[in-house]
Amino acid sequence: MLITNTLGQVLVQHVDYRDRCLWAGGAVDKGESPARAAAREAAEELRVGATIARCLAVDWVSVDGIGAPAAMCSR
Repeated sequence: MLITNTLGQVLVQHVDYRDRCLWAGGAVDKGESPARAAAREAAEELRVGATIARCLAVDWVSVDGIGAPAAMCSR
């Protein structure tokens, strides 16, 4: 998620499993809307409640893609 404040500053998070900062985000669960997934991920990763005001874009990777866990694949 690209989260900004009224000054246009971008929120990034430091995670211990990477050597660089990341935007918050994650996978959309089956039957979940992108807005609901974004709110859930904000709560899980950032421990903040969020209301998603608008969605500009969704970047996605097919669950049938190479390396996707079997539980996520539709086959």
